[in-house]
Amino acid sequence: AARSHEGSGIGLALVRELVKLLGGAISVDSEPGVGSVFTVTLPKKQASAADGKVAHEPVAGNATMQARQEASRCLANASPALASAGAANRPRILCADDNADLREYLRSLLAADYDVRIRADGATARPGAREDRPDLVIPDIMMPGMDGLTLLQALRGDARTRTVPVILLSARAGQEARVEGLDAGADDYLVKPFSPAELQARVGAHLRLAMLRQETQAALRDANERKDEFLAMLAHELRNPLAPLHNGLHLLRHSEVDAAGTVRVHEMLARQVSHIARLVDDLLDIARINSGKILLRKASVDLVELLRNALEASRGPIEAAGHTVSVTLPEQPVMMQADAVRLTQVVSNLLNNAAKYTDRGGHI
Repeated sequence: AARSHEGSGIGLALVRELVKLLGGAISVDSEPGVGSVFTVTLPKKQASAADGKVAHEPVAGNATMQARQEASRCLANASPALASAGAANRPRILCADDNADLREYLRSLLAADYDVRIRADGATARPGAREDRPDLVIPDIMMPGMDGLTLLQALRGDARTRTVPVILLSARAGQEARVEGLDAGADDYLVKPFSPAELQARVGAHLRLAMLRQETQAALRDANERKDEFLAMLAHELRNPLAPLHNGLHLLRHSEVDAAGTVRVHEMLARQVSHIARLVDDLLDIARINSGKILLRKASVDLVELLRNALEASRGPIEAAGHTVSVTLPEQPVMMQADAVRLTQVVSNLLNNAAKYTDRGGHI
């Protein structure tokens, strides 16, 4: 039963190498629809040490014990799943192969560094991947029932496992087989027999790439969330001056204020328009910063005068909230090299935030 459920590629390769080691030869005669005959020819006389080869003694063993061992490996094909011990907080790898020996070989290579989950075929690997999403999947292509390519298509068709890296294993070493596997959506293709170092290197590389992709996606999601928050805040800030502007225009239109009141309305309108202009400048600055095009135009600036201008620009929000402001400035000019516009924006933003987040009637 086991032989009818396993692939033929790696077995033929192993037989050929064993026959060569024994100094023999193997040939095949195959006719479609009829069958195949494999002929192994071995020399009667063992090679001696004088011939440059080591003679191999027959291995003594119990046929019943060998049969039991083979039967246990066959039964392992039907085992539901096996996980490596002490696997908490380690990358999870799902391996699917119908050959019990290869499953144990994969486990021995990877279990020291990863949480290895073993499945006997694609049909049991698919629900396992959906229920407990792995960080990497290593399926054999030639499996009974659901083969590796079908499992790969199922993983790519499920939103929960669409981005999981997949390394296909196969005894087919030709370029056509590799192209077929990569075209199907595999991240890598490894030909059996493979070296342990190559498997471990490829597994590590794909896990690092997957982690980098996840970090990049998380950063993009965070950036989008912050952008949405910024746009919502900007829309709110842009709407705030509209009510005072509308009220001031209404008063002027209907001549409901005296000359002194008209001056105050004009001043209020000018402040609100300046506030809107500053918000638009801030928005443009954000775009310039993101594209790396913002420039600082440094010149000799009187810091005391700059702070007075920033206070005047922020007086509207401060007075609207009923705050009092204490200002301590040097009497003499304090000169420095700076971009006056940007530095004024910094101070104005600090004052506006203080006005916004201080309880009404507070002290700044």
